[in-house]
Amino acid sequence: VSRFILAMDKHKEANKQKMEDLSLFMRHYKIPPNIQRQVFTFYSHLLSERLSNDDSSIISDLPENLKSELEVFMSMNLVAHVPLFKEAPQSCLKMIARKLTRVYFSPGENIMTTGDTGAEMYVVGHGVADVIAGEEGKVAATLIKGQIFGERALLRETDRTATVRAKTYCDLQRLDKDDFLEILELFPKVRTSVLEIIEEREKKKA
Repeated sequence: VSRFILAMDKHKEANKQKMEDLSLFMRHYKIPPNIQRQVFTFYSHLLSERLSNDDSSIISDLPENLKSELEVFMSMNLVAHVPLFKEAPQSCLKMIARKLTRVYFSPGENIMTTGDTGAEMYVVGHGVADVIAGEEGKVAATLIKGQIFGERALLRETDRTATVRAKTYCDLQRLDKDDFLEILELFPKVRTSVLEIIEEREKKKA
């Protein structure tokens, strides 16, 4: 525990220095205030969500196979709490974690758009995104860490019925349809469970 506290203290001190250096940079180059706000918002988000400025640097010296295993385990922690995969065994979760791709979106950027053909789903790692439905562009729901969207595209040919837009800086994990279908060939019970959950969600929305 004491080592963890020391690591966190070191992280906070590094973050403080990072922000001070950033502030000096902004003043020196006379960066416009609106751009400064965007940069500080991004770094504040990034630094508050990680143990270091770049978590991967902590394990960068490890052999590739061991580093890969650690990264998969961290992704599994996120996937294991997704209700869609509640019936999936550990071996299946591990395969899903291996197929995830980390993607980033800035505030105001569309992650998916109404009418587009879906071929992937997303899990929110960090950040907040708004679900925008209807022509009036009203926010129908807000998505936070651990929530998913676009899941119908994993099992069906379907167009997006809503736009999802990043409200803050978002770190997401993307799961592509082709990869998921490949996994379901090995885990047919998981396919049945996922389909039932998706159908139940659609009934509630109807």
